[in-house]
Amino acid sequence: MKRAHILIVDDDSQLRKLMRAILMDDYTISLAENGREALNLIADQITPDLILLDVKMPEIDGFTFYQHLQSDPEKADIPIIFISGNDSFENEIRALEMGAVDYISKPFHVPAVRNRIKTQLELRAHRIQMEKLVATRTAQLSETIAEVEHKEAHLKGIINMAPIGIGLLRDGVIDQVNLTMAKLTGYSRRQLLGKEFRDLYPQAEHYRRDFKLVSALLKSSTTAVTEVRLKKSCGSLADFSLRFSSLEAGKVHSELIFTAMDISERKRYEEELESRVKKKTQELRAANQLMEREIHERKCSEEALMQSEIELERQRAVLEESNVALKVLIRDADLERREFEERVALNLQELVEPYLNKLRRTTLDLRQQNYISIIEGNIKNIVSPLVKTTVSFSMRLTPAEIQIANLIKQGKASKEIAELLHLSQRTIDKHRSNIRKKLGINNSKVNLKSLLTSDELHRELLPAKTPGSRSEDHPFQDLLNRR
Repeated sequence: MKRAHILIVDDDSQLRKLMRAILMDDYTISLAENGREALNLIADQITPDLILLDVKMPEIDGFTFYQHLQSDPEKADIPIIFISGNDSFENEIRALEMGAVDYISKPFHVPAVRNRIKTQLELRAHRIQMEKLVATRTAQLSETIAEVEHKEAHLKGIINMAPIGIGLLRDGVIDQVNLTMAKLTGYSRRQLLGKEFRDLYPQAEHYRRDFKLVSALLKSSTTAVTEVRLKKSCGSLADFSLRFSSLEAGKVHSELIFTAMDISERKRYEEELESRVKKKTQELRAANQLMEREIHERKCSEEALMQSEIELERQRAVLEESNVALKVLIRDADLERREFEERVALNLQELVEPYLNKLRRTTLDLRQQNYISIIEGNIKNIVSPLVKTTVSFSMRLTPAEIQIANLIKQGKASKEIAELLHLSQRTIDKHRSNIRKKLGINNSKVNLKSLLTSDELHRELLPAKTPGSRSEDHPFQDLLNRR
């Protein structure tokens, strides 16, 4: 902590040394033998926290020194304790009236002097701290006031830009109003301020009726809404929706906030709509009468239709013959459709489900497991409507061989297939050999991928539909011969 600085001004060198010896352990001490030297020290070098000042000194005495110091605003707040060998009561009164913080007469009691000095330094430190605190609080208050004023100006701007009229009533007199309200009524803001709200009504009894209703509503709520007709500055009338708000529910205050919205256009539309409804009602009544006549005419037409039914019966017999031929065509089309459904179901069950099962056995997070479940559910939704009856396929290839055959069709090499299925390449080669044997091309140079991607082979993979199907031993012999 910084030590306090004390300036001792006295023409008595013995006293200066004594005071320095008394105080040097606790404070930083500067010495001056007269007022002029002290002024020079303060002006050029130091700013003491306290001055011990002798009253009688050559050149500049203590009182004159004090007056010089008070003329400098930056130094005027330095506390001064006068020390004097003259115990004149007048000098003490003069010193204290000038602003000295204390007056000590010689000879003095050392402990008392120390306590007085300590007290004055503590008071000065406390005063400085309080001044800083006041300055800080004053700055904060100024910032708060500026912020409030800015927000108030901003709020006023927002209120003036609001699309509805806004105002404040005090005892029925317009006290505040925004620009929108002035535009809606045709008055200027200056004309509206101080105006009785009842003067906006075309008739005073309408005002009393509406505000009686508003007062009743405000007794049970903080808001009351009513529709009124007000008089504009030009003398014309306009319909308004007024909303009055009170600060507390159940209390009708002398101050009410109100908002106003011009609903003249809406009223006009409502009247037009009501007129159109009446017109439409008349049109519907006329349409009903016309419909009754049409019903009578329709009954007559029904009698004529009964005669036509006889002719239609004859034509039905002709159509039945045509239906027989159509049924044959439909049956053939149904057979082709079933074949297509079976093929789709088989491909999904044999070529997709094995990979889903392998994927499920891998390490999956919860979201990926949900995706697998969704995929399986979608596959079942696809397969279930296609397969309406239990279909048994006499496939020549095992599920694993069908899986490998599908990858071969996609152009995958044995090494890639082994990595995908987590099998050894030797196992894949063995399956490839079995596939060639079952397809009857074991000793042939026919390319396995080309054969698997051919349309003829795809049809051969489905079960035979007629007793005259191909031989089990060499089902693709005709295809090989063509190649």
